[in-house]
Amino acid sequence: MLRLCRLLNRQGLASTAEQLSMLYKMQMSSSVSAGSLPGLPRACRTQQLLHSTVLRGVVHADAFGVAHPSNHNHSHLQQSFSSSQRVRHIVNSVAAPAPTIKHKWDSDTAKKALASLAEEPADFAKGVEVLDSIVKVYTVFSRPDYFLPWQNHPKRESTGTGFVIRDRLIMTNAHVVADQTYVTVKRHGSGTKYRADVIAVGHDVDLALLTVEDEDFWLGTEGTEIMKPLQLGDVPQLQEQVLVVGYPTGGDNTSITSGVVSRVEVTQYVHAASHLMAIQIDAAINPGNSGGPALKGDVVVGVAFQNLPHADNIGYIIPLPVVRRFLR
Repeated sequence: MLRLCRLLNRQGLASTAEQLSMLYKMQMSSSVSAGSLPGLPRACRTQQLLHSTVLRGVVHADAFGVAHPSNHNHSHLQQSFSSSQRVRHIVNSVAAPAPTIKHKWDSDTAKKALASLAEEPADFAKGVEVLDSIVKVYTVFSRPDYFLPWQNHPKRESTGTGFVIRDRLIMTNAHVVADQTYVTVKRHGSGTKYRADVIAVGHDVDLALLTVEDEDFWLGTEGTEIMKPLQLGDVPQLQEQVLVVGYPTGGDNTSITSGVVSRVEVTQYVHAASHLMAIQIDAAINPGNSGGPALKGDVVVGVAFQNLPHADNIGYIIPLPVVRRFLR
């Protein structure tokens, strides 16, 4: 470290050398992280060059805080490079190229599912087929820790509801899959869980789209389609009766609650604190119901997403104009 600081001084970077020396001493005392020192030059900031693990591998300090070059696996640097080349070598060795990440929405299944939004389905679920198109969503999530931003909270599990709206496309709430690390879905009447991928999220409207690549999830025992999309309707009128279908806590099978439309007005969406149109109903909407359809007959008139705390049987559903806007 001492030689590196002297080299920076000779190169006219005295302020950098001073900051580097100060940062190293603070790093050794575990008081700050590598990226928390303001004003650090860009070359030294890149890829957290001054991270404690890198610094401790290149230099060490004695009991009096005086830094000395470490001889562990770095003798070849002193023999092969000049002083200026040594600094350049350290920077280039730490700034490794970022790995290529293929997003879930780049898969062929995801592209095919999103392309189906452009056309209306030729056939919709009717009668008992409606229940076959409503699935239970299992989410493993890990929320960020804003007080310790370099780590996340421990992983937890939650459940929600989703329903098929197009070929290979499932709609649910954004808060059901928020901060997800792993998502699975289960069909009505089945005990098998299938891996699902989140391919679209609208946090402002609290909606998300999932797809499942495994064909067994979509096909029956005879190889025929058993999960038909649900038909999207319009905004219901006041006092019209609706059914909320989902998988609330307290059981593993489908639950159906009924109520009437009490109010249609602008309401705050708790998930993103946005204010959009919502429909208030007096049907019970409990944890696990989120993402489930509100039905008028066999037609979807809304998506269940929240309730009013400390109140009895006051729930809210997302109306179809908001849903269609999200699907565009």
